[in-house]
Amino acid sequence: LEDRVVRAMMVVTALLYPVVAAQLLMLYRGVRFNDEHVLEADVRLTMAEAAPWQMMGAPFVVSIVLGVPVFFFFLLRSVARPEALAGLKPRQAAQLERRYLLRYGQLYQLYKHDCWWWELVEISRKLLLIAVLGHLQPGSLGQMWFAITVSLAAILALPYFSPYLDRKVDAAAWATQTATLLTLLAA
Repeated sequence: LEDRVVRAMMVVTALLYPVVAAQLLMLYRGVRFNDEHVLEADVRLTMAEAAPWQMMGAPFVVSIVLGVPVFFFFLLRSVARPEALAGLKPRQAAQLERRYLLRYGQLYQLYKHDCWWWELVEISRKLLLIAVLGHLQPGSLGQMWFAITVSLAAILALPYFSPYLDRKVDAAAWATQTATLLTLLAA
């Protein structure tokens, strides 16, 4: 039961992280409205009025926006690297690997052993496309070029690292990233 609960928490965290991070970062975005610099998430508040609340929320923003990827890095580094089970007796290593796969496998089991860190690349890409783009002027050339740069970097990294165990998944990931880039270029 404990392993399933940990697995469910990992899945929920990985799925919700980009959306939650984007929403938290939106609480720090100001816009001009009727000659006032107001909080975009709530135009009733000026940025000066929102500042104390933003300061109180800063530890949560840091712990979630930066903490989740850092936590995932150290978790993956300790369980998913090929060397993670080195030095253990074969039976003990097999039991521990089975437990790691049940708990954290969704973070690394699709990837080759030498690309155990690829989920961090995916999380970073999603964060950049969802959260950071929200802080750039909507519809601006800067926003468009930033998104194109992130998408192009993903397209170039995929064939270079070929991180997935299944070549078909590599191809599908490349196709979806290409579709994202083409959508951005057409906009």
